[in-house]
Amino acid sequence: MSKVFTTKEALTLRKNFQGAYLAALHARLKMNFVYIITPCSRPKNLETLYKSIASTFGDNFLWLIVGDSSKCNRHLSKFDSGNTRIIDHPNSYSGNLQRNTGIEWVKKHSKGGFWIHFLDDDNIIHPDIKHYFHEFTSSYDIVAVSQCLKTGHPRRVQFGDYENMEASEAKMKIKQVDLAQVFFKHSCLDDLHFRKSSYQADGILIQAMLEKKYKFNFVKNYLCYYNYLSSNIVY
Repeated sequence: MSKVFTTKEALTLRKNFQGAYLAALHARLKMNFVYIITPCSRPKNLETLYKSIASTFGDNFLWLIVGDSSKCNRHLSKFDSGNTRIIDHPNSYSGNLQRNTGIEWVKKHSKGGFWIHFLDDDNIIHPDIKHYFHEFTSSYDIVAVSQCLKTGHPRRVQFGDYENMEASEAKMKIKQVDLAQVFFKHSCLDDLHFRKSSYQADGILIQAMLEKKYKFNFVKNYLCYYNYLSSNIVY
């Protein structure tokens, strides 16, 4: 025979259920939350970037735009609201210092358990990544995906020699790493930073992460673009 609850008991059960549901929801959101760091010298591209980020991650992101010159920074204030933060920084080689500034901001303001992605201001988030992102966060610490051109054709140079190998055996090609291909938990950064004066800083940093034996997976699906937007610097 089914139990008949009093109004008070029913309200208590409802409250407890809602509490458990919200706790589980918040835990999931926290697990899937991503910090996106963008060194910026092309503010004209930012609205397009934002649309691609928001359509992929909903409200589960915080976008850090790190300006790389005073000339650029004065165009960024309109983006400093909601889930976007503007961080000032002087010019630097290849945006490496801007990325380091973003890393330090995340370390200072987050409590861990989040993901990080570096998105340059001449690129966008691939729309299909949202179908795989939850899977990434549940099983791995670092995930790399295959890269394609704006046309959808594969980029000739890829992350590494993966075609005929298991991910655990794959050999990364440092010179060919593009950060747009990589998502990683913020705990992977530890004490790591980008080298200030190196075009290979992307690959060097990821290699240092992999040497720490984090759980890594390479996804052969083409889930990121290479320089989708204009690279011309226009203010």
